This record gives sequence, C-alpha cells and structure tokens, in this order.
Amino acid sequence: MNKFPTVILILSCFIFSNCKKKDKVYFPSISISSPQENTIYQIHDTVFISAMISSEDGLVNGRVSIVDENFVSVSNLLSFNLNGSSFQLNASIKISNESLETGDYFVSVLVNGNSEHSNAYRKILIQGIPKVREGLIAVTGDGTSYQTWQLNNNGTQTSISNYSDEFCCLDVNSRFDLLYTSPRSTGSLKALRSSDFSQVWEIPAFGAGGLDYFTAINYDSDLLFVSYQDRTIKGFDSQGAQKYLTQTSDNTFPTITRVFDNYILTAQHDVSGPAKKLVVFLLSSGIGWQSVDIDIDMLDFFQGSAQVYYTAGNVNGDAKIYEYNFGTNVLHLQRTLSADSIRDVIEIETARFLIATQTTIYIYDAVNDQLGVWLANNSVNFLDYDEVNDQVIIGSGNTVQIMPFSSPGTVVLSYNFADPVLQAKAIFNKE
Repeated sequence: MNKFPTVILILSCFIFSNCKKKDKVYFPSISISSPQENTIYQIHDTVFISAMISSEDGLVNGRVSIVDENFVSVSNLLSFNLNGSSFQLNASIKISNESLETGDYFVSVLVNGNSEHSNAYRKILIQGIPKVREGLIAVTGDGTSYQTWQLNNNGTQTSISNYSDEFCCLDVNSRFDLLYTSPRSTGSLKALRSSDFSQVWEIPAFGAGGLDYFTAINYDSDLLFVSYQDRTIKGFDSQGAQKYLTQTSDNTFPTITRVFDNYILTAQHDVSGPAKKLVVFLLSSGIGWQSVDIDIDMLDFFQGSAQVYYTAGNVNGDAKIYEYNFGTNVLHLQRTLSADSIRDVIEIETARFLIATQTTIYIYDAVNDQLGVWLANNSVNFLDYDEVNDQVIIGSGNTVQIMPFSSPGTVVLSYNFADPVLQAKAIFNKE
C-alpha cells in the first residue's frame, strides 16, 4: 500500500529534473591594466587606457570615458562595437575640459554582452588649471560716443572698439571665452572672443524709434538671455543659436533675467505706466508660472535658499530691499534707505551683499537684516566682485578701482579714463 505514493514521488522528481532550466547569465569580465591607480594627470594630458575584455556568451559593444565622483562624464565618449568572446581594448582620451577642478576622477569602461553588461573603474587624479583673473573689460562713454576697453592686470588699458549708439549692457562668459556688448537700439549685440576680441557672432537690433530694443543681457546657465522691449526673452548659446524664447504679458517688457534651477525670474515694466512685476517662468517651457506686483525698479535677483530670493531697487527717491518667498509668492520689505538710491548690488556670498548708493557702499546681511557701512563718501557707478582674489571692482566717475574686500579704501589697482566708466566686468580663464 505504500508503493504507490513512492512511485508518484519518483515520477515527480524525474519530471521536474527534466524541465528546461533558465538560461545562464554571463557578465562580461573587464580587467584594466592601464592607467595605474592614482596616476596624476594635468589638463591637456592624454590618458592611455588598456583593458582585457571577455564574455562567455559574446560581446556586443562598449564605451570608455572619464567621469567625476558622481559618475558624470567630464570627457568625450569613445564608443566601439565588439564581436567574439574577447577583446583587447587600447584607447586614449585627451583631458581637454579646462573647467575641471583638482580632484579624483575615474576612467570608466562599460561593456555590453549578449545577456548582461559590466562596468569597471580606475581612479586617477586630475590637477585642474587654477582659476585666475585675466583682466577686465570696461565700457566708457560721454553720451554720444562709447568705447570698449581691455584692462590688464598690470594697470594698462587698451581700446578695443568705438561706437556711437547708446550703451546698454555688458556681460562675460568665461566658460566659453566670450564677452557680450550690447547697444540700446541700433547696431548689434556682439559676442567677442575675450582672448583676442575677435567677433564670434552678432544679433542685429531692431532699430531706433520703436519698442523693439535691447533692455538687458544676462549670461546664465550656459545661455545668454536677451531681454527685448517687444515683450520677448530669448536665450542664445555660445554659437549664437537661439535655444529659448518666451513672451511677457501684454503691455509689459522684461529687463533683468536670472535663472535659478528650473525657473527664470524676470523684472517686468509696464510699457506705458509705472507698474512693475516680478514674474517667474518655467525654464523648460517658457510658461509664466506666477507673478507679484512690486514698486521698485529691480536691479538684480539673488538666491538665499531653495525658497527665498532677494531683489533691490529704487522708487520715488528711496531705495528698498525685498525678500521674495518663492513657495508662497509673497514679497517682504526687508529694508528702506530713505532719500537714497541704489546704483548697483553684488553678492559676496549667499545672502550677503555690497550695495552701492549715491554716497555709500553698504555691506548687507539679508538673513539677519543687518546693514553696515563698507566704504563711505564714494559715488559709485557700478560694482563687480572678483571671487578668486576676494577683491571688489568699483567704477566711480572716470575711474575703475580694485580694492580688497577685507580692506575697503585700499586701492591695489586703478584705471583712469577721459569719459565716465559705465560698466566693467572681470574676465577669468575659466568659469
């Protein structure tokens, strides 16, 4: 009576043992022999890569690159097709990205087999090029004629170009070795190579007499954002190709434009009246997301935290500083400087600013709402900040002066001109 269950058990074992087994998975094997671990490289060096690759079920393709500690590629990508079960990889990659900081990086080898893929990494050290100030670019003008100047670190200055149109804007793109100069209404916005001042591209103005003139330019997030009084904001890449376009609301035109993460903050002015708005656009789509009325002519935007931004400007002879809560879309008046007006604002570090008024340069801590005098009795046209040397660039009358931030009033470099200096920007060898 016990034989029948035994037969069933034996039969079951036989059936299951003859079921088709799942295919075996093979991961490609990658053995990197070169470079050696922790080999030191300089910018513009070539990394020679050697690795033995194999897989029992065959190889399909692979790629080689240099990645940072977040495994983001910082070099060109070498891709190659494979066949057979083994391959001796010999490749080379030139380290051409001059913006790389000194630190640990990895040679990355990725191989796809017929059933699976494998990664292998070899740590290397890349010594980046130190960021240095190469000089300044400045614009002077007397109201009828204007000049662009190269200001060298030894105190000398060289005229680059002359033009007769009203000056609008100046900005620098150190990542792509470009500087941008813009007229107000006639002529062209030009991108020049900051190393030799040769023209790379230009954008013609619409012409004087109409509403379609330049109101501001701001380099941000690898694009030059150009604000026009015809209610448009356009973004141009380093080659002059238009990559972004949005329109402001009816009867308003944009001025200052700044990019923060996935959003664009803009200052918008009513075409025919005094009304002004702070407007937030979605960077991805160009759609206006939210806005709030404001009474000042905004000079710039700065980010304090993920939800908090700051702006400053003038209204009716007074200067005001606002905090803008991005999450609630609410403005909070931080500070009023009565019977004074702001000429320029620069950020020294997060939520810490230098604010230049008609007579005084203030140091302002926005988080704690603390205002102090950085430099008194100084009539300022503009400010810029050299974060590499911790120096403040000050335009006052016909003079550009450079002072250490830690020692206001101590002039380490000075440039003098026949006409008032309208703007100056530091040029660096890298971003």
